[in-house]
Amino acid sequence: MTELVKLLREADIVVRGNVRLRGREESTAYFDVKKAYGDPKLLKKIGEAIAEKINKNSTCVVGKGYGGISLATTVSLVKNIPLAIVRDSPQKHGLRKWIEGYIPKKDDLVAIVDDVFTTGGSIRETAEVIQNHGARVNEAYVVIKRGDVKMQFPVHYLVDSKELL
Repeated sequence: MTELVKLLREADIVVRGNVRLRGREESTAYFDVKKAYGDPKLLKKIGEAIAEKINKNSTCVVGKGYGGISLATTVSLVKNIPLAIVRDSPQKHGLRKWIEGYIPKKDDLVAIVDDVFTTGGSIRETAEVIQNHGARVNEAYVVIKRGDVKMQFPVHYLVDSKELL
């Protein structure tokens, strides 16, 4: 067992019982990675593990939603690369932006960061916003992989869900 698996188990992030996942599918386990974000040492360790894996050609990191923003911010700080935050929908006031922070440019190679990969829906939505702004998604990184869905770019993970069950 890796140290990260041990720490995630100790953080008690696996919630057992019938739950409905974001993509509407039912499961008997939920991986509450955001609970681990409450521990600054563990969040930093996760951020460092992802930052270490990120392709050196990636020019910025992107997060969306509660699972991605905290993690992407941590990775940005550790890796010292710009941070873009994608909204669920554009602002209804002000500048009506989809993206906050750094706005990826045409020559950027973007690394998307998220907590759990099941169907790829959240990462796909994030990639669409980034691509609509002209940048290219280089890859994605997640803490836990629970699904095996083919994406248009590589999705890397730190822990397979089976290791936590």
